[in-house]
Amino acid sequence: MYKRQDEHWEWTLKNRPVLASTMGDRRYNRDWTDTSPAAIERRRKETREFLRRAYAIDRDTLADDDRLNHELFRRMLQDDVDQHRFDGHLLPFSQRGGVQNLDNTTNRLRLESVADYDDWLARLGKIDDVVNQTIALAEKGRRSGITAPRVLMERIPDQIAVQLVESPADSPFFRPFANLPERIPPAERERLRATASDVIEKTVLPAYRRLDSYFSNKYLPAARDTIGLSALPNGSDWYELRARTYTTTRMTPDEIHRVGLDEVRRIRGEMEEIIAEVGFDGGFA
Repeated sequence: MYKRQDEHWEWTLKNRPVLASTMGDRRYNRDWTDTSPAAIERRRKETREFLRRAYAIDRDTLADDDRLNHELFRRMLQDDVDQHRFDGHLLPFSQRGGVQNLDNTTNRLRLESVADYDDWLARLGKIDDVVNQTIALAEKGRRSGITAPRVLMERIPDQIAVQLVESPADSPFFRPFANLPERIPPAERERLRATASDVIEKTVLPAYRRLDSYFSNKYLPAARDTIGLSALPNGSDWYELRARTYTTTRMTPDEIHRVGLDEVRRIRGEMEEIIAEVGFDGGFA
């Protein structure tokens, strides 16, 4: 059981390089997650195989604690596999952050040594791939009728605009290099800053200009006026799955809503009983 979980964790770190870096694992410090169609399909296939192997485990042979671990692990994998048919990866933009502010990644990284900064520079040199893959996913979603709500997408142009500077020194990506630690030798600091300026000018800024052009001229005008998942293809089923995932129940969204209303009614009733009991002459909204 633990071997499978360890194997899956290693797989997760390899496929989510930034997560690995934030966990202190520097093996994938120069990479981003590959979101090409081939990579997405490969990960889906591998996730289905992890799930198959999880189901093949005989729960009766496990200790009580291991049974719980197995159930949680299997449920996580099943939810991942169940999500595949909805193609959520075709909604790559979020007003809460994402490709438009990858500079914030450094807030979660350990940048201490020259090697750390060189790793980050290598990552910066691949930002055009990240942007291009994001645009490709968004465009496929746009053509398939899978787009994000306009009311949320309208917040993103201002976020992209922060990246549209004229000088590399004004880019948010240059900030870690503007304040390099004193323990790094002066010659190395000079080299790192010069390399950062070059990468930002030749790779980062052109990538964000492409992103701005695509998003403002093509994606945002096609964003939907609706807000719920139900407006998307298979949206109602998708919403039911999300409800099941987040509540860990088999209840439908309507049943969950009724439980909420019943609980509000019950709590309000108990409050009213206490108000009457203590003679409180105020009220509550």
